[in-house]
Amino acid sequence: MDKPRALLTAFLYIGFSFAIHAQSATPNQIPELEQKLAATTNPAEKAALCNELSYAWQRKDLEKGVQYAEDARTLAEAAGEKRELMKALNLLGDAAIRQRNLEQAGKYYQEALELAQKTENAEMEGRALHNKGKLAQTMGQPEEALVFYEQAYQIRERINDQQGLSSTTQNLGVLYTARADYEKSIFYYQKALQLKEASGDRAGAATVQANLANNYTFLGRFSDAELLLRAAIETNTALDNKRGLAQAYMNLSTVLSRLGQQQAAIEALVIAKTLFLALDDKGNVIGVLNNLGQIYTEQAQYAKAQEVLLEALKTVEGVPANGELMYLINMGLGRIKGYQSLFKEELSYYAKAIAYAGNDLERTTMLQAIAAAQIGDLQFEKGLATALEGAALAREKGFRDREADCLNQAASALLNLNRLKEALKNIDAAIALGKKTGYQVFIPAALVTRSRIVSKMNGDKEAILASAMAALKSAQKLENPLEEVHAWEELSEAYRKLNETDKALEALKKAQLLRDSIFSKQEIRTLAVQEKDYEFDKERAEQELEQQRAAVAAEAALTRQRQQRNAWIIGLSLLLFGGFGYFLYWRNRQQTRAQLREAETRQRIARDLHDDVGSTLSSISILSAASGQTSLGEKARQAMESMDDVVWSVNPANDSMENVLQRMKEFSVELFESQGIALHFQADEAVKTLNLPMEQRKDFYLLFKEAANNAAKYSGASEVWVLVQSDNGGLRLEVRDNGRGFDPATVKQGNGLWNMQRRAERMGGQLALESRVGEGTRMLLALVMK
Repeated sequence: MDKPRALLTAFLYIGFSFAIHAQSATPNQIPELEQKLAATTNPAEKAALCNELSYAWQRKDLEKGVQYAEDARTLAEAAGEKRELMKALNLLGDAAIRQRNLEQAGKYYQEALELAQKTENAEMEGRALHNKGKLAQTMGQPEEALVFYEQAYQIRERINDQQGLSSTTQNLGVLYTARADYEKSIFYYQKALQLKEASGDRAGAATVQANLANNYTFLGRFSDAELLLRAAIETNTALDNKRGLAQAYMNLSTVLSRLGQQQAAIEALVIAKTLFLALDDKGNVIGVLNNLGQIYTEQAQYAKAQEVLLEALKTVEGVPANGELMYLINMGLGRIKGYQSLFKEELSYYAKAIAYAGNDLERTTMLQAIAAAQIGDLQFEKGLATALEGAALAREKGFRDREADCLNQAASALLNLNRLKEALKNIDAAIALGKKTGYQVFIPAALVTRSRIVSKMNGDKEAILASAMAALKSAQKLENPLEEVHAWEELSEAYRKLNETDKALEALKKAQLLRDSIFSKQEIRTLAVQEKDYEFDKERAEQELEQQRAAVAAEAALTRQRQQRNAWIIGLSLLLFGGFGYFLYWRNRQQTRAQLREAETRQRIARDLHDDVGSTLSSISILSAASGQTSLGEKARQAMESMDDVVWSVNPANDSMENVLQRMKEFSVELFESQGIALHFQADEAVKTLNLPMEQRKDFYLLFKEAANNAAKYSGASEVWVLVQSDNGGLRLEVRDNGRGFDPATVKQGNGLWNMQRRAERMGGQLALESRVGEGTRMLLALVMK
């Protein structure tokens, strides 16, 4: 699929004017003005000189500038000089803006405006309105600023205030550009340029030239933009205005890129970057990196493109209010993914970028890029709708190059939807618009799209060939490798239609070699070339074997058969996998339900045993004690302990070896401490993670309990060791004491030992009992985990 052309962004130099038109003093004139001030005794002259000194000092030392303005205000009020008083109020407002005291600035300007209207001083009224517009612009209120500037413009034009008009018209141009109303912006910029040139303000004229050139760029008037920017570069070089020079070179790179002069555009950006780095202007450095990334992307130098865009992304982290920059960087990274046919990743970057799109130009650019990505991702209906939306917005706002791009994407979508007449109409309109505006980088892709449309319509084969050749020539001239690949592929298709198979294969090989040279470093490959090779080989074999055979009909029949077969296979597969999936779901659900029922039953049994049987045994114990039948009470207490063990093991809340170990330790401590026996209890961490069924956990615990009781009651030991270990995935329990021991051969086996042996067998383990007289006893249980 065709991808969007590089859409470089020109960064506007939009610093508004602080000019105070009745004053013209410079910092160099300060000594002379201060001498005059010291020499005069006239309050009116003193007020005028203090205003001049305030204007000069504000550029050098703001505090001194404020002090002189305050002095001018006091002197003017004392002398009754309303004009000098209004100048002082405006100067105090300008100083307050520089001090970021915007509320106070508004009060000064409003006082100056009311005094001007009261005294019917049109010049001062125009100045106060201009300054109120400047304040609104500073506060991020562009609509309010426009109202004040328009009022100031009407007054200043009526009284022919040339110097004041040059500042007001320049700021109106800036605001209308921000609104994407380029025709109005151009009107005011042209007027500002005439006024600044007439007054000899070369630096101001260069700034206006750069901004006016941006408007021409947005409207696709690239040649006009280039002339203005080269004039601005010449002026800024002569004035040694590094900021203005950097901005002009940056904007010139945008124009040169649109004119297809990519290497010259890169050289201009390198100069701009050097100048912006010297000025420590991170925002514009990021802008330069973004534009370099776009040009490198256009040249299929994806490694370089990604390198500079990631550098920009790293730099942008330290820049406040970076929404515009984030928009540009995400757009650039998205394009890199798009040119590699990674369309879903491309769309994910665009989703990030569109959140930062702040004006109609950026929204149009986003719509065109998203449309191209959707078409690449085979979402043709969505791509068509997005492209047409972008074309309509571009047409409404006068973005002729963006309109051409959107029409090209619409044509591509219509081609894939087999709406060929509509596709041809759109691509012809796009090509005509691109040629009219001199939008050279757009032409190769558009010619390839047109060739594909005509080819699918079975149009003039020679015309298809001519269009493909023109696309190839244009792509080579512009040094655009990816579009050259597309042109070679289309040329191959054109030769195939002319039955010039050898030429078709040769063109296809060139396309493949060039594509490999572009994508080899990223190890990105597509199957398009292999598919075309397959089609060519198949077609040549058919031509040799069956010259008279209707290839199209046979291929269509074969396709239908494959579709029917595939439909059956897919349908049966879906049915089979769906049924199997449902069976697995059902079985899992049944198992889960069974487990829940088992857990609920176990919990209920545990609760009932504890509440009912436990209560009964407790009552027996108490009553037997009261009646003096101690043996019966002892048996009741033993039964209660046994029942407590059963209740504990049945309760689902205790279904873990960690809980078993904790209960074993608590029981051991309580048992052996009461007998004055030292306990050494040790359990491996790995044992806690073992998973034993409920019955095994119960038998394991009760077997341990029996062994511990034996050691406490019969061994006469002073120390007992309990070891629980994980042994190669199995479980090992050892209970050892240093007591009197016994001879197993001479001791009759009682119920306790018999119960332990039975529990070990039930668990699938092996029980060993070792003892010698005078050497203690050792019980060992080895359990193999399944």
